[in-house]
Amino acid sequence: MTSEERWLRLTASFATSPVLEEALSDCLIVAGAGSIVSQDETTMDGADCPPGIQKLVTYFDANDANNVSDTRSALLAIARQLEADVDVQIDLYDDTSWRDGWKAFFVPAQVSPRLAVRAPWCELAVDPGVHVLVIEPGAAFGTGLHETTKLCLQAIDRHVGDHAERIDGILDVGCGSGVLAIAARMLGVRRAVGLDIDPIAAKVSDDNAVINGVDGCLFSVTPIAQLPGVFELIVCNMLSSRMMPIVDAILDRTAEGGHIILSGLQTFEVTAMSQRFTADHRCKVVRTDELGEWSSVELSR
Repeated sequence: MTSEERWLRLTASFATSPVLEEALSDCLIVAGAGSIVSQDETTMDGADCPPGIQKLVTYFDANDANNVSDTRSALLAIARQLEADVDVQIDLYDDTSWRDGWKAFFVPAQVSPRLAVRAPWCELAVDPGVHVLVIEPGAAFGTGLHETTKLCLQAIDRHVGDHAERIDGILDVGCGSGVLAIAARMLGVRRAVGLDIDPIAAKVSDDNAVINGVDGCLFSVTPIAQLPGVFELIVCNMLSSRMMPIVDAILDRTAEGGHIILSGLQTFEVTAMSQRFTADHRCKVVRTDELGEWSSVELSR
């Protein structure tokens, strides 16, 4: 068996805490983790989790042992800073079914009045006028069915409405699988730009645009601060800890009279993030929405 068929599985176990989960997830993302699976007693793959215990599970290439060891040390350092107990286990994993096993549980759905999402291996019947996005998550994930992405899709559908011709461009910050940018183009927005720090995400987004027969999308790893021009609509769906450092750059790329849609925020984070964007009267909150424990905020410039 080659190293490409073997993986180092890292499992971090801790008492359920949204703050700790976000901090550990950020660390894993920086370390180059692919998909990060959150498990607890309520999830189908977390039946062995005791009540009140959560696990984050991710996989690294078997040749990446030094990085995995450093990542374990970084996770434990975060635990100490937050005065939390975290158990981190690393083991060699030969079964690659983890990469595709989740597909059996993917259920296509209509997520807004004019947008629905399905995967290539699913079928979905919709009424006339409903655009169906076919999304192959690949290594980037981001199917469009997570609560944070649903909130974004609903906001895009609502904001674009029947006046897509008035929106010259949309910027999707943290594009993942490209679902938001592609949806905007389907609704008639003239151009869409998607940014992500992960080149794999940019590639998966390009592939998804082709699958959907959508042109006018550009996906890249260009930092937002280096991106030229402004946009009438900016969508940012990411964890608050990753969003906060780029608030000024997002505002700088928003056209006068433009709108910003923020998601990836837990409900208790909405006030602080809204205040950061509205400081010095740079923009104002138009509306907020909730879905489960997640929230979105729409602002106008």
